[in-house]
Amino acid sequence: MKQQIRRLIHIALIMLCCSSSLFSQITLSVKNKTIREIIPQIEKASGYNMFFSNELAGLNQKKDFVVTNVPLKEALDQLFQGTEISYEIKEDQQILLTYGSNQKATTSSPIIKKKIRGEVIDSQQEPLVGVTIQVKGVNTGTITDLDGRYEIEAEENAVLVFSYVGYIQKQIAADKRSVINVILEEDTKALDEVIVIGYGTTKKASLTAAVASVKGEETARKPVANITQSIAGRMPGIIANQGSGEPGYDNSEILIRGKGTTGEASPLIVIDGVPRSNYAQLDPTSIESVTILKDAAAVAPYGIGGANGVILITTKKGNSGKPTFSYNGYVGFQNPTRIPEMVNSFEYASLMNEGARNSGLANLPFTADDLAMYQKTVDGAPGADPNRYPNSRGIHDVIRKNAILTYHNLEVSGGSDRVAYYVSLAYTSQEGMFKLTDMKRYNVSTRSGYESNPNNRYLCLFKRIRSRP
Repeated sequence: MKQQIRRLIHIALIMLCCSSSLFSQITLSVKNKTIREIIPQIEKASGYNMFFSNELAGLNQKKDFVVTNVPLKEALDQLFQGTEISYEIKEDQQILLTYGSNQKATTSSPIIKKKIRGEVIDSQQEPLVGVTIQVKGVNTGTITDLDGRYEIEAEENAVLVFSYVGYIQKQIAADKRSVINVILEEDTKALDEVIVIGYGTTKKASLTAAVASVKGEETARKPVANITQSIAGRMPGIIANQGSGEPGYDNSEILIRGKGTTGEASPLIVIDGVPRSNYAQLDPTSIESVTILKDAAAVAPYGIGGANGVILITTKKGNSGKPTFSYNGYVGFQNPTRIPEMVNSFEYASLMNEGARNSGLANLPFTADDLAMYQKTVDGAPGADPNRYPNSRGIHDVIRKNAILTYHNLEVSGGSDRVAYYVSLAYTSQEGMFKLTDMKRYNVSTRSGYESNPNNRYLCLFKRIRSRP
């Protein structure tokens, strides 16, 4: 019996020690001090540690803080009164300060989550497999199973985002519901998109071959001088290998679905229905669309010429109406992503001597006097002789920083019911990282058409590219 009483006394003492800080009385009097300066004094008086961000708004607000024998909670309420700072008392004598209007929350409010389940179907009442369901604003998501069913854990008032390729995205508020069934509608706008294939066009909805397409607006949005760099990374099945970064010679080797032969593996390039080879220097703004034909069904109209795939480039044309003028241009700076750090002349001479010693050579390439003179040149000390003992930063001394890339384009288009015209003038200037590697390019593109009657149409194309390295 005595032992049990002793154990109870020990437990009571431990609980008293653990909770004494929380219920301890705080006495403190400071005048015209910031909250940031008052916090350490409260930590010392209470035994609690406060954790907060240095950029927390309100910490630099000055206050007169006077309390006498008040509990810690009351002292904190008075300290943060009139601010947007809220506190949260945690275990192990820790207090977390955050930005918020609820200053009196002494414990973290539990986030109530519940399981939400349901079924996703289309307008034909068929289940949709693989629909992505995400909680808006949170990195939580799932997909539907083979029966179109899903289950996800979210807050009661969360917003669920349902998205599926070829269907219109839908956002639905949970509103404390546990079952949410959704009907997704087809995105008819995307299915009605016209895609150039072979020697004609078709709608995306009726397309069965392996074809990828990108609009010219997207290629023109990327500030690069070479069109092959705009195609890379924008469509599936494209492999691009850029062997050089010198302006004018930075063409990327384009492969479609890899390399399937030991011979020539480049795809067939067709610009406005005409096979071409020099397409890399086309003006990106003058392009209407770029289509990639990848499988046998898509490249069948081109026969053996399309064995490695086909890249179809369609340029802009005029539309009936008043003349329309448009200008597009930009100016940018280019810098290498990373320049390797090189040793200086003193370090180089020292390493050469170290290598000679490791090789067992008696005569070292550089004497001690040589090393001393190289050191003076590196340090810029008096008595240095940079002509006999030079120092350089390697590639840092020859590379050009902030190389300028500028582009200007002027377009004119218009026409009537029977006549349509399009004229484009473009100028591109790109400085290289090294001297004598600059590139200037002039593009002239015209496209006009005349329709004498519904059965007779005439098309005139003219494209001129002039590059001057």
